[in-house]
Amino acid sequence: MPEKIAYPYIVRILQEFIQPDLKVLEIGCGAKQYRDFLPKVNYSGLDLPDSPYIVEPLEFSCSADNIPTDDSCFDLIFGVATFCLHEDPKKSFQECYRVLKPSGKLIVFDYNAATLASLAQKNGATEVWNYSGLSAVLAAAGFSSNNLRNISQMVDYVDYPDVLRLTFRKLRRLVGLEASNWMIVVAEKAEY
Repeated sequence: MPEKIAYPYIVRILQEFIQPDLKVLEIGCGAKQYRDFLPKVNYSGLDLPDSPYIVEPLEFSCSADNIPTDDSCFDLIFGVATFCLHEDPKKSFQECYRVLKPSGKLIVFDYNAATLASLAQKNGATEVWNYSGLSAVLAAAGFSSNNLRNISQMVDYVDYPDVLRLTFRKLRRLVGLEASNWMIVVAEKAEY
């Protein structure tokens, strides 16, 4: 049985966006390791039927480019290190846009471009993008570029909660001595 591994900073970031009774969809949910950290929400998991990480029945056993549900039914959709593996990420993002309620949010937790490039050589990631490349695909899928936010720096606040260590890390990143392994983008669906 696959081990359930949840990144603590992803849990903390997700908890910033949830409220009781929200309808939440995780794309590429595998073992549903984030579900238990999202209490009081109506959680649904989506993954490919042949995923080796599935440990219990899925609410949606399908590809993210054709989600069998009504329009405008989820408040929050997220995926952790999954969209870079999709055959057609734009189509997946279009489906996310379709099933999000107005003002609903899509959170893309993906690796940075250098990490994606390394994974592409090893595992065949289909997309190697930076923030501007990911933003362009999200915009092409229907999300307004005005409703996109790069929140990658939130990882730092979880990893380094004290001011001195956080400041030191920011300085190292500023001068190019260190880079975050994560790119985290929030895309909000516009209200009608």
